[in-house]
Amino acid sequence: MGPGRRRRLRGRRGQVGRTRPDSATRRNARLTAATADQLAPLRRDGWHLLHARPVGQDTDRVYHLCVPPSAHLVVVVMDWAGWPADAHISRDEDGNLYAGDADAEVAVDWVLHAADTVGQALGDKRKALGNIGLAQVLSVHGASVDTNGHVQVHREHNDERREINVVQAQALVDKMRTVPTAVTRRTKKTAWACTQFLDVTFP
Repeated sequence: MGPGRRRRLRGRRGQVGRTRPDSATRRNARLTAATADQLAPLRRDGWHLLHARPVGQDTDRVYHLCVPPSAHLVVVVMDWAGWPADAHISRDEDGNLYAGDADAEVAVDWVLHAADTVGQALGDKRKALGNIGLAQVLSVHGASVDTNGHVQVHREHNDERREINVVQAQALVDKMRTVPTAVTRRTKKTAWACTQFLDVTFP
């Protein structure tokens, strides 16, 4: 593998907004770059990070695909431009998510369906990669997030209970580092193979 390919696997930005550089797309590109910067320290922990990856039909809706060295899951992180800058994001006792005047359930739905798409792709490679789980994270820039920058909600989705973590951008690395990572030479190899597969599948 040449050095150019390695650079692309280490992280890619600037893919967003090439075809439709309107203000919303430019904002999405800025959010994607900001989240990529927040996640970058995870590389020192052995994580593989792919940035600005369209998952699904809408190329403006981009995600970060994060693979820990334990290779037991893929964390799908989404940037959503819909968080109001002055909102305080919180959850009530019934599990409802509040974000000012915004309908945060839109972002929840998007990231769940993106994770489904990633999961279906991984399912086709189960023999080679093994069973790899999924986690869904919504990163927040600008708005504040309750409980020290982290709100967790659960939704029934495709006949299973799914966990979605809404995380202040500055708290992303600390939250990601709570993922258990029992690492062996074999898991490192699988994590790299998984990243290569995701890189090709979601270019």
